[in-house]
Amino acid sequence: RKLIKKFNPKIIIGTGGYSSGLPLLAGIHMKIPTMIQDQNSIPGLITKKLHKKVSLICLAYKTAQKYIKTNNTVLTGNPIRKNLKKIDKIKAKRKLGLDHNKKTIFILGGSQGSQIINKHIYKNIKYYENQEFQLFLQCGENNYAFIPKEIHKSKNIIIKKFVDDMSIIYSAADLVISRAGALAISELCYMGKAMILIPFKFAADNHQELNAMEIKHNNACIKINEDDLKTGLLEKKIKKIFDDSENINELENNSLRIARSNATKDIIQNIIKVINA
Repeated sequence: RKLIKKFNPKIIIGTGGYSSGLPLLAGIHMKIPTMIQDQNSIPGLITKKLHKKVSLICLAYKTAQKYIKTNNTVLTGNPIRKNLKKIDKIKAKRKLGLDHNKKTIFILGGSQGSQIINKHIYKNIKYYENQEFQLFLQCGENNYAFIPKEIHKSKNIIIKKFVDDMSIIYSAADLVISRAGALAISELCYMGKAMILIPFKFAADNHQELNAMEIKHNNACIKINEDDLKTGLLEKKIKKIFDDSENINELENNSLRIARSNATKDIIQNIIKVINA
């Protein structure tokens, strides 16, 4: 309350996680407009607790409305970074040092990378080489040291700790394998990508599984579970997708169809409305 009094904000915005609880509660008691922008298909703890007390809730997924019994919600989608844009696929591949004649698979295990997905790819690298696929893997800062020596020798894989310019690799990719974090999915839909989602099974309230299911219901992704990696299901699904170009086209068209490209603008407009109410 002391900090908020000193800062004197026009509005306090939380994102549904527990750390936003205290600032929102303080704002409610101090009669300052409050808002929650909840990113996932299942609302976070604070959204569930404070949904009747905040001024407005901006939701990313229609499914989330089932969990909130209040009228002060609006469906906006998630904000997209300003510099995200689609560029020519061949130019993007060349810029990254990729062969424009080969199918490119971008593997994204979240900003920190995913050890489980990384290890699976390393173990099955021969399959991808034999199929003439080229891989671009964001392994995560802490996982780079654990890359096996033989993987560095492969000409069909580029590994980066972190990717700064996501526009280029999204544009270059023919298929994206990703965790099912809300913001990653929003970006993939915005860029109209064919995707295979592998939810992190220990995510709070199983929200990644539910995020992925929402996209799957719209026929905009293939979903597989972590435990299915060891059965070779990922490689079977990849082969099926690439065996018929119509599979790729359908996934791309459906992901683009459900994208909320005006999400950032809609959220800003709602912030202004709440401030001026």
